Order: sequence, then structure tokens, then C-alpha cells
Amino acid sequence: MSRDERDTNDEVHEVIHIPPAIQTVLDTPPVQRLVNLKQLGCAYNAYPSCTHSRKEHSLGVMELAGKLATSIKHAQPQLGISDLDVLCVRIAGLCHDLGHGPFSHAFEAFLKAVYRSERDHPELYRERNELFRKEYGMDIPELPEEYEHEQTSLMMVDDLLAAIGLEIDWTDLDGPLKQIGDGIDANFFGFISNSNKLTAFTSRDWVFIKECIYGYPLEQPDAPVAQTDFVGRSQAKDFLYDIVNNRHNGLDVDKIDYFSRDSLGALGVPRKFNILIRNARVSWGICPNPQKCFRCNHQTNPEYHMMIVYPKKMITKASEFYQTRIRNHVEIYTHKKTKSAELHTVDLLKRQISCFPCYCRRSMMIQMHFLFILVLKVSTILVYQSAERGCIHDCFCELTMESLVPLKTGPWETRIQTCNLSKSY
Repeated sequence: MSRDERDTNDEVHEVIHIPPAIQTVLDTPPVQRLVNLKQLGCAYNAYPSCTHSRKEHSLGVMELAGKLATSIKHAQPQLGISDLDVLCVRIAGLCHDLGHGPFSHAFEAFLKAVYRSERDHPELYRERNELFRKEYGMDIPELPEEYEHEQTSLMMVDDLLAAIGLEIDWTDLDGPLKQIGDGIDANFFGFISNSNKLTAFTSRDWVFIKECIYGYPLEQPDAPVAQTDFVGRSQAKDFLYDIVNNRHNGLDVDKIDYFSRDSLGALGVPRKFNILIRNARVSWGICPNPQKCFRCNHQTNPEYHMMIVYPKKMITKASEFYQTRIRNHVEIYTHKKTKSAELHTVDLLKRQISCFPCYCRRSMMIQMHFLFILVLKVSTILVYQSAERGCIHDCFCELTMESLVPLKTGPWETRIQTCNLSKSY
């Protein structure tokens, strides 16, 4: 690994620093596909300038995650935050949204609509299942009732590692990543410290990255057995999990970035919260959200955790953070034109499910009805229907082959399965 670091410009954070290890991750197909996904999905129907991509947002979260971890490291050196911890948290910020599908959250609404349709009309499922079994020799696993894009993000982390010939080795978490193909040498995939010493990633580091994304201990099939606690880092570094996905109060760098970026795109005024990052500290505190905390769940009294806290002088700024959340939801995310476009998109896709019998699903975890046939068939048929063209045309232009999520099925060891595109539908 080289020590050369490159910079890129950003409209919110001005400059984003990209070390070689992150550049390797950034160049993989699962991360590059984010450039074709709009961060706000159909919101550009209400705000034409809301066209920033998931890749821009992910780079911003990566930068803020590094700044927050570094700020705490310098302010409280007794916590023992290492350069490797900072790098892992930055990678988690880059990869946290890999699981988003086309049309952003409208895609999740589509999956939920299909679940309800299959539940209420099982005969439709049986018909598509017969087509699928005839084509691929296997049944379609049932859709889960709830879809979480974080689950898909965990799977995409496995896929980006596979793209560079590596894999998490659960039998030796403290050893180098498992070499499964050509690409990056596992013994040289890491970073070079100021003392010119190479530190390679271990499997535990990448488990830590996945846990930072998910915010909870990993479950099957992302681990050979369901974990009851974090594995990537000890409980003394529990606060690191609050940086990207804060299970305690929701104040994390993911929201800080998209509040600022979305406000700039829609309203022309970025909401800056960098002062919160500079003043963040770590302390023992009573869990403020025991219902969602896996450690405090089912307990009468919430536990004390090592968590990210802020001085009293930050109360006003923290309140502004939550007020911005409400404001953005009202003015941008749930704007009537945005919701209308999302509902329109979902209806069109539901109507065309029977036209493409190809599916790609993760067993008992997720079901994806989007495949390349959607690009080939729906975009050529529906886009040019004049009565429905208004808000759909640009959406289908966004739906490219790179923006589709390549899912795998079967047990957690199974590699990516690809679909046969040679046939004509």
C-alpha cells in the first residue's frame, strides 16, 4: 500500500481526503454504482436541483466520520483510538448506503407493496414462482415483512471484498482477510503509519466495519451464527459504533451530512453542524433509548454505556439538528410532489412485475424484483406512454445496470449469483 493520499472537492465539505486503502474500496463496482443513484430519489420533481448522488453523500459521511473520530482521539488520547480505528470508521461511512436500490426510498416502498400483494394474492406468487422454477430450477424465497437497506449494505460489503479477491475469515478473525481470488494481496491491504510500518486489515476489522453500518451485532447470514454482542471492537470502544449509526440518540455523521447536503440542494442553504463534531466527547452515560438498545432491551433499568456526549453549551445546536430533521421531512422528503412521484413509480413497477420473471433474492432476508430485464423491458415500454411519462422518464434514465443491486441467495458463504441475460423476454 502506498502512502500517497489524494483529495477531491465537495460542495458541502470543500475537500475530502482519500487514502489509498479507501481508494481501493472506492473503485469497486458496489461503491461505484452509487453514482447512478439519486440521494433523494424522486424529490427532484419538487426541487430540480436535488440531483446529488448517493456517492456524494457517502463520501461526505466518510469525511465526517474521520473528522469525528480524529477529534475525539486528540481530545481524549486515554481512549486508545488508533489510526486503524479511524480508517475503519471512515470505510463504514463510505459503505453505509451500499444497499439502497434505484429510486432511493421509493424502492423500499415498492418491495413492501409487493409483499402485501403476495400476501393478499398468493396465486400471483405461485404463477411467478412456476416461471422462476422453470427458468432457474429453484423456488423464490418469500419476502420478509420488513425491508432494511442496512441488511443489503452488509451483503454488498462482502461483494466489494470479493471484487478485490478477499473475504472475511470467521475462523481466524485476528488474521488477515481470506484470499479467495486475484486482486489485492490480503497481507498488503491496509495502511502505512508515520513510522513506515504496514498494518494490514484483519477479518475483525471488517466485521467492525459491518457492525458500524448495521448498528447492532451481526446476525445470520452475515455471520455463521447470530452474535449477541459486538465482535469487531471491545466494549471499551463502544462509542465508535455511534459515529456512523447512533443507536442511542440518532445524532450521527450520516444525518449531519444528508441534512446539510439535502438542505443545500433543495433550499440553497446548507445546515452546518461541524461545531458538534469539534465538541464531541466520550463519557459513561445512561442509555437514552433502551427499547432499541440490544444491551438494555428487556431490562427494567437502562445500563451505562460508553457513548458520544456533548457539553451543555451545545444544547442549542443539538436542538437545531433535530429541528432541521423535522423541517427537511416536511419540506423535502414528504413534499406532495415527491410523494406523488414515488407512488406513481411504485404503481408502474407493480404493474410490470409479471413481465419479468427473473428475480434475485437473499434467502429469507430480502427479495429484489429489480433485474436487468426491468431496464430492457419497462424502460422501453412505459417511458413512452404519454399519459404516464411526466415524472417517470428521468427515473428510468437513472436506472442503469450499474445501479442495480447484485444480490446473492443461499447460505452466507455463497458468492454472487448472476442472471442469464442471453434470452429474449
